[in-house]
Amino acid sequence: MTKVSPFLTFSGTCGEAIALYTKALNAKITFKSHYSDTKDPKCQDESKKHYIYHAQLKIGKNIIMMCDDSSDKLSDGMELRQSEVCLCAEFATPNEVKAAYDIMSENATIIEPFSSASYSKSFVFLEDKFGIRWWLMTAE
Repeated sequence: MTKVSPFLTFSGTCGEAIALYTKALNAKITFKSHYSDTKDPKCQDESKKHYIYHAQLKIGKNIIMMCDDSSDKLSDGMELRQSEVCLCAEFATPNEVKAAYDIMSENATIIEPFSSASYSKSFVFLEDKFGIRWWLMTAE
């Protein structure tokens, strides 16, 4: 079953947002890693080692995902917004991610091509033909 959650992106203030949401909304941190925890070359800027690479908060029965982006531009040159809300569709398998991508990629802009990370075996980030930004990913 596919699960859709909001995905919040920040420009260096994700940690502050996590602190606010845990206090105000009684959110529980279910996953959090920093840029310093990853081997991703684009995350090795010493001044940004405290940035959040990926976090998940549980608020009641809901999950929100969060991260800091390390630049003003995304990989394809698209402008990074100061903070934004995207949607994240989580699938059980990489094949399901690929199937959704095959449908949604028509007239879409691919922001981050297929990759993997410590939090997902397969993910892709795109802006659909309606201007909505989506993370399509496996849940692990």
